[in-house]
Order: sequence, then C-alpha cells, then structure tokens
Amino acid sequence: MRSSRGSHRLVPAMVSFAETASRQDCWGMLDALAPGGAMLSTRFKVERGERLFLTMRLGEEEFSRIAALAAAVRTDRDGYRLAELRFTDEVQKRRLAKVLLDLLAT
Repeated sequence: MRSSRGSHRLVPAMVSFAETASRQDCWGMLDALAPGGAMLSTRFKVERGERLFLTMRLGEEEFSRIAALAAAVRTDRDGYRLAELRFTDEVQKRRLAKVLLDLLAT
C-alpha cells in the first residue's frame, strides 16, 4: 500500500487492547501497511509501548487480532492519534506478506 499522499485506499481496522487494559475496542485507519507494521490513525487514545490487536480485511482475506506494539505515537493538529505500529507475531507477519504480495500482483 502506498503512502496516503499517493493514490491508494486506507484500510479500516478494529483495534482491540490487552484484556488487562480494560478498554473497549475502537476503530482506526491503517496507512503505509507492510508485513512488519503500519501507521494507525484513530480518534481514540493509544500510548507508546502499548500492546494492541488489529482485525481487518485485505482483499478476500480476513485478519483477526494481529498482535502489534505502538512504537511511537503523536497527535496531529486535528486531534487524531498517529501510531507507528510494529507487528510482533512472525506467523502473522508472513501471512500478511503473502497477502500483500498477492494484492500487488493483481
């Protein structure tokens, strides 16, 4: 997926938090999606170092609870949280890489 400055679509994602966080699921948009991570834009609170899980659809593939770590977080001038995510599960990263390659090839 290309940067939001180019022509592409953002990927909507449901964001879940670790059960110990006692927080409700929320929604966000993924940009700069790659097998190793993504940039998440959301109106909801995300903190640096926080562990979260993403559920999303890419093409015909459904991804459920992709484990991620918020490596960096900032707030833009419109109040959105921009979180640089690093995916932490190697099996999920390999599956995501395959699906992204398949989408790019079509």
